[in-house]
Amino acid sequence: MTKIAPDGSSTTYTGTGSDPDGIAFDGTNMWTANYDGNSVTKIAPDGTMTTYTGTGSYPAGIAFDGTNMWVANEYGNSVTKIAPDGTMTTYTGTGPYPYAIAFDGTNMWTADWSANDKVTEIAPDGTMTTYAGTGADPIAIAFDGINMWTANYNGSSVTKIAAVIPAADEISSAKAALAAASPLQPVAGVDSNVVAMAQNIINASSTGVTISATVDSSNANVASDGTITYSSSTVSGDVTLTLTDKSDTDTQTVSVAVPELVIQSGLTFTTVQDGDWTDGATWGKNSPGIGGVDYPGADDNVIINNNVTPLSADASPNDVTINGGGTLNLNGHTLNVSGDLANSGTFTADSGTVNLTGSGQTISGNNTFYNLTKTTASADTLYFTDGTQTVTGTLSLNGATGNLLTLKVSPKIPPQFSLKWGEEKTAGGFLYPDGVAVDASSSDIFVADTANNRIVKMDSSR
Repeated sequence: MTKIAPDGSSTTYTGTGSDPDGIAFDGTNMWTANYDGNSVTKIAPDGTMTTYTGTGSYPAGIAFDGTNMWVANEYGNSVTKIAPDGTMTTYTGTGPYPYAIAFDGTNMWTADWSANDKVTEIAPDGTMTTYAGTGADPIAIAFDGINMWTANYNGSSVTKIAAVIPAADEISSAKAALAAASPLQPVAGVDSNVVAMAQNIINASSTGVTISATVDSSNANVASDGTITYSSSTVSGDVTLTLTDKSDTDTQTVSVAVPELVIQSGLTFTTVQDGDWTDGATWGKNSPGIGGVDYPGADDNVIINNNVTPLSADASPNDVTINGGGTLNLNGHTLNVSGDLANSGTFTADSGTVNLTGSGQTISGNNTFYNLTKTTASADTLYFTDGTQTVTGTLSLNGATGNLLTLKVSPKIPPQFSLKWGEEKTAGGFLYPDGVAVDASSSDIFVADTANNRIVKMDSSR
C-alpha cells in the first residue's frame, strides 16, 4: 500500500495479504481487505503490518463501524466482523456477490452486484435484510448521513436508498399517504396511470413501499397496468392496488378512487399537422382524444397553421386565428366564436354558419361567409378590420330591445389621451383635425387628429 503525504510525497509499504482490494481507516490504523488471501491486514502509522486470516471467500470491500472492521466477502455471500484484536465472526446470507460495504451509524450495508440489483442491511447481531431494486450491478456503496447510495456498474446510474422504516410500519405509512392525497390528480391533457400517480405519492413519503403493476378493476377505462383512458370527462369507480413493502415480507391491498379528469377552459391549441378538428393528433395530442383536452373545446383559443379540413362537427372556440398556409373548412357545420376571428390563410364556409356569441368582437382578413350571425342581449359593437367581408347566404344581426348593435369598419385603436367636456388641450394639441364622430353607445367623441397620426378620444364623463 502507498501513503501519500499532504505535499504529494509518497511512501509504499509492502507485506499485506494477497491482492489488497479495499481499504479503510479505524481512527489510528489503515486496514486492507485482501481479495485472494481471505484475510485483512492492519497497517500501523509507521507502516508495521499485521495480517489476520479467516474471512469469508474473497473479501473485497471493507468499512469501520466505530469499533470493528467489516469486510464484504464477494464469493461467500457473507460479511466478516473483525474485532480490534483480530478475532473474526462471519455472517452468511447477504445477496449474491456482496462487493462493497458501508456503515450507517447502526448497521452495515453491502452492495450485492453481478446482476443482483440488491443491497443487504446487516444489524449489529448479524441479522440480515436484503432489498431489491437498485440499478444494474451495484458495485460501490456510501452513506450520506441519512440515505445509502449505490453506484450501479452496468446501470450507468446511482440509487438512493431512503432511510429505513420498520417493515411493520411501511404499508400503514403508504396507506396513510394515499389517503391524505385522495383524490389522486391526473395531468390534464395526458392519459394518466393510477399506479404511477400512487407510487409518486408513496415515494414522497419515503416509505419504500412498491405498487405492483396489476390493477383489479371492473372499470373498462383502466387497463391492467393502471393506465387510465379518458373516453369522457369523468371516469368513475375504484381501483384496488397491491402494495408490497421493500423487504417483500408484507403484501396488502388498498382501494383508491379513479381520479376524475378536470377539463380546463381557455387553453390554446395550435395545429401541428393536417387533420380533423376533433382529432387530437391534429393538435399534437392523443388521438382521437377528448374535447377540451386533446382538441379544442368550448372557449379554447385556436391557432391554425395547417389544413383543418373538414370541420366534422359544430365547435365553440374563443379566438380563432388562421395563419398563412392554414385552412379551415366548415363543411356545413356551425362555428360558434366567442372571441375574435383573424384570417390570413384560407377560410372556406361551404354551407356552414359562423355564429358570433361574444362582445366587442373583431373579424379581420378577407373572409367569404355563407351564413354570418351576430346575437347580443346588450349594447355591443362588432368590428370589421383589415380586409373584405362577404356573405353569400344570410347575414343575421340580432340585437335587443333598447340596446344598439353597432357595426364598425375600423380598427380598435386605444385612445392616446382623453379630454373631459369644458377642458382645452393646448400642449401637444390637435394639428389639422379633419374628422369627428360620436360613439352612440357611450357618447364619447373621437377626433381624427390628421397631422399627429392619431385618433383622440374626448371623454364625455364629468
